[in-house]
Amino acid sequence: MINDLPNSSDETEQEAAEWIVRLDAGLSKDEEAEYENWLSQDPARSAVIKKFGNAWSRFDVLETDEEREVLEQPVSESETTADSSKTVVFYRRITTIAAVLAVGLGSWGLIEFLGTSDSGVQEASFHANAYESRILSDGTILELNDGTRVDVELTSSLRRVWLHEGEVFFDVAKDASRPFLVHVGETEVRVLGTSFNIKHDDQFVQVAVTEGSVRFSQTSSSDPEDLESDLFVEQMTTGQVSTYEVSGQEESVVVETFDSMQMEEILAWKPEVLEFTSTPLRDVVTAFNARNSTQIVLRNEDLEGMPIEATFRSDNVMAFVRLLELTFDLETEEIAENKIYIGKSN
Repeated sequence: MINDLPNSSDETEQEAAEWIVRLDAGLSKDEEAEYENWLSQDPARSAVIKKFGNAWSRFDVLETDEEREVLEQPVSESETTADSSKTVVFYRRITTIAAVLAVGLGSWGLIEFLGTSDSGVQEASFHANAYESRILSDGTILELNDGTRVDVELTSSLRRVWLHEGEVFFDVAKDASRPFLVHVGETEVRVLGTSFNIKHDDQFVQVAVTEGSVRFSQTSSSDPEDLESDLFVEQMTTGQVSTYEVSGQEESVVVETFDSMQMEEILAWKPEVLEFTSTPLRDVVTAFNARNSTQIVLRNEDLEGMPIEATFRSDNVMAFVRLLELTFDLETEEIAENKIYIGKSN
């Protein structure tokens, strides 16, 4: 497998940021055709729009008076173009969105351009030391829990992932011509396009389907086309959870139907997108503190009611703190381990 691969495409993310703004403003018929053409040229583009765009389309980035002043200030003579000053303001906004996107959501959607062998096979290996997200070149999104190890192989006819240990949430790009297989020890999950979570440890393999359907089986053959060798097969649909006991003397699979709360418990390891709209700072701090060991403490009571407009990943505490420093001219100090104090500048 090939390691040390590029993690992201600045160009794709910048282009996605531009389209997010243009979509929010509304597209003409010609622009709609241009957008569809842009998406069709690379499956990873749809994944970036899906991962980032949905969050950003629901709010105006940093809706503070200070931010509006930056975006709406008069255009200097050197910036003036034939398209009018509105174009300059438009691209300032794109730059702002791209910058805050990088700060707020962190490395949520890195595009993984796999290394390509002489035979045209794309390969990569991932070992997550913390939560990571990867968008494969076919547009499939992998969210990896801490300690997860996977290998990936994409060919012209098949897509494979080997989960050696840990936990992965898959959002598989639809491609009827290339089945998507996940190998976990002696078990296999086969899909065409769906969303599901797999957890693998020394004792169990657990598969939880959040959307679509999967075929969960144990096989005695390494040939993906040899379905006759399956020792057991479970067809699973949305809301179903299968647990296979790896260390069992016999093939034992338990299939259950979970409600939304039970499914949320399974997926609790995944960071959330926290969206704040005119939310008092004290409530924002409470939301972060409830989800992280690092605790934020406000030094000044008059900061508690300060309205916040932003979207952040729930585990991205430091990015939120840094943005407070930059946007509101606040000071932060780490006096004790896992505790950050925020106050007004002197």
